[in-house]
Amino acid sequence: MKMANQYAEGFQSYIKRNYELSVEAVFLQFQKAGFDYRQVALTTGFKESTVRKYSRLSGVMLKQAANALSQDKLYTQLRAQRVNKVNILSMRWVDYTLSVDI
Repeated sequence: MKMANQYAEGFQSYIKRNYELSVEAVFLQFQKAGFDYRQVALTTGFKESTVRKYSRLSGVMLKQAANALSQDKLYTQLRAQRVNKVNILSMRWVDYTLSVDI
């Protein structure tokens, strides 16, 4: 698959050439098929940020990636008292104070 970049054709012309539809119509098809931004980026060869930009401009919002944490889940995992993959770097887990008995 040929990757798109700033020196290649733009997103709109790529969509028109490959799908023969407007950008909005293509995003509606992706939305109907249940695609998220990452899947559209992989399908088209454009960056996810470019896909988000043109999705926003066309007024068609796609779903978020399945592994994205909701804000509530993120806060819950950050505040957990046990170490997990979200909070491991957010606090000191070992007490390094030394107590010397004389």
